[in-house]
Amino acid sequence: MSVNFTLIDSNKDISEKDGFGRQMVISFLVVLIIVLQIAILKMSTVLATLIGFTLAIILGPTARKYYGDYASKSDKIGTFKFDHKEISIDGNGKLESINVNDIIRIDLNYNYIQGKSFAYKDIAHNG
Repeated sequence: MSVNFTLIDSNKDISEKDGFGRQMVISFLVVLIIVLQIAILKMSTVLATLIGFTLAIILGPTARKYYGDYASKSDKIGTFKFDHKEISIDGNGKLESINVNDIIRIDLNYNYIQGKSFAYKDIAHNG
């Protein structure tokens, strides 16, 4: 059995930029939209709130991919393949293979799967 990972350029900062700031901005925008719907469109409070919550649920994960820490196609430089016998790195136009028995220690920076959450209420990771 083998596992493949996308190889990201080492110059790319993979630390998560998601957090409290994003939640504040989205919350402020949703409340503003609800107030404007009630004040300008004379919409019922219940309907405006329902639309606002729906918008918040859709806007959160969608806005995440526009953050600067989200890996783009230009950041992807190859693949990293784990096999039970060897590790293969296919990046920057060259293929390298390392026998598993020759490895003493390995450090990997891994940031989950891009766009997926690890658990309920977790952020959509930048991958």
